[in-house]
Amino acid sequence: MRRWVLLFLVLSLTTIGCSSEVARLPVVRLTGSATFQNAPAAGAMLVFHPQGGESLTRQLRPLATVQNDGSFTAYTYDYGDGLPTGDYAITVHWFRAGGDNEGDTQTSRIAAKYAKPETSGLKATITSGDNTLSPIVLTR
Repeated sequence: MRRWVLLFLVLSLTTIGCSSEVARLPVVRLTGSATFQNAPAAGAMLVFHPQGGESLTRQLRPLATVQNDGSFTAYTYDYGDGLPTGDYAITVHWFRAGGDNEGDTQTSRIAAKYAKPETSGLKATITSGDNTLSPIVLTR
């Protein structure tokens, strides 16, 4: 599990580091919730993949982590700041530790389709002002 968390942190910092060298795009607040089997999907990570738009927007990968109550707030530059307006495909990454003698291994808690923007089926259109997504219901 530590490897995946480290990978996401590195990707997040890379995205933030690259984007801080150029002008930041304006962002708007986005909140929502995610569940799995009628319970909060606490610890699941959502990645927002821009669809179309200007080239800088396509380089960004806003994130959100589902909290213990199932809620999340997306961020691009600073925790909770939101994301640029536009259309997004959403991927979800949520792992449980597996056991082996070779070290940490990961198995997904949810269906593999959620790992790719082309197959997740999760979309969002973000407009000016505060945005709240319809609840995301994940399946195995």
